[in-house]
Amino acid sequence: WTTDPDATPVWASVTTRVRECHWRLYRSTELDEFQTGELTVVLDDRDREVEPGYTGSSLSPNVRPRKRIRVQARHAGVTYDRFLGFIRALPISWPGQLDAVVGITAADYGMTLNRAQVTLNGYPEELAHLRIGRVLDAVGVPAADRDLDTATHTCAAVAALDATSSNQQTVGALEHCRQAALSDGGYLFVARDGKVTFHNRAHRRDVEGTPVGTLGDGPGEIPYLPSLMGQMDDSRLWNRAVVLTAGGTREEVSD
Repeated sequence: WTTDPDATPVWASVTTRVRECHWRLYRSTELDEFQTGELTVVLDDRDREVEPGYTGSSLSPNVRPRKRIRVQARHAGVTYDRFLGFIRALPISWPGQLDAVVGITAADYGMTLNRAQVTLNGYPEELAHLRIGRVLDAVGVPAADRDLDTATHTCAAVAALDATSSNQQTVGALEHCRQAALSDGGYLFVARDGKVTFHNRAHRRDVEGTPVGTLGDGPGEIPYLPSLMGQMDDSRLWNRAVVLTAGGTREEVSD
């Protein structure tokens, strides 16, 4: 609670206060972009210790938004990161009048990048991971909070302009990082340890080429969950694809 959001956190456990905890890090399909990770956790606050604004708390005045929060799970003696992000809100409520809870909502770095704007001025032609790193520098994401593969494809240069030029191009930081990752055929997402992560186009083949498990109904396979639903339709079917290169060349493929 006492650590600045940009500093290395000193964690304090609230495990004994947890009533409910839900999180999700996801994308709708393997062809979609990863969405901002979200966390909701309900804490017991009958002693008012985690009540925002209550000066009688030993945590006062540090119970407030933008503090870091993480969820970990332990299995077979091994601790796994499940979520790491920043508190967005801490609404307090009194269920049944005699109870008191604080319902924390949080989001990962995807929220920070989605809110930030960067001006593309004097960016050189560079590999995708370098462009992503340049944007993260501009936004203020520490180097310790990144995990970027080395890319093989480059992003186009952006000419240097006078600060008063009407041609200044301001874009969303998250969208530009996604476009840089896409130029390499890779993925940008925030991992469960809270790091902004870029996987290049070969990552799943070279690093994660061996499946960690198989879904199925056979011996030794991971059983299907009732919520798992297969999909086969024409929503992801393309017969013609057209792209325009930085030099203005039109490339088209069709079947």
